[in-house]
Amino acid sequence: MRKIVSIHEAKTNLYELLRRVAKGDQIFIGRAGAPIAKLVPYSTSPKGRRPGFWRGKVVIANDFDRLPREMERAFQRSKDRRFLWPLIAALVAGRLFRRG
Repeated sequence: MRKIVSIHEAKTNLYELLRRVAKGDQIFIGRAGAPIAKLVPYSTSPKGRRPGFWRGKVVIANDFDRLPREMERAFQRSKDRRFLWPLIAALVAGRLFRRG
């Protein structure tokens, strides 16, 4: 069972929470009972990525669907791509473009 501590409780008991985290516990900090952050033990050895690790192991199928040209142009023109996510979600859901 995970315990969610309030922001106030986390501020008040930070030392104790950090002591628990140092022992390996994960502490969830929440607002109104819903988690919004997680305290985890610090790791000195980050899991690094190796460039080219997947080279030759992943193949894109010939029938892979390419984005419609309008979408490609929108991505190329946009400096802030966050506004495109609703458009992409609609595309993926099949509500924007119909195949046929």
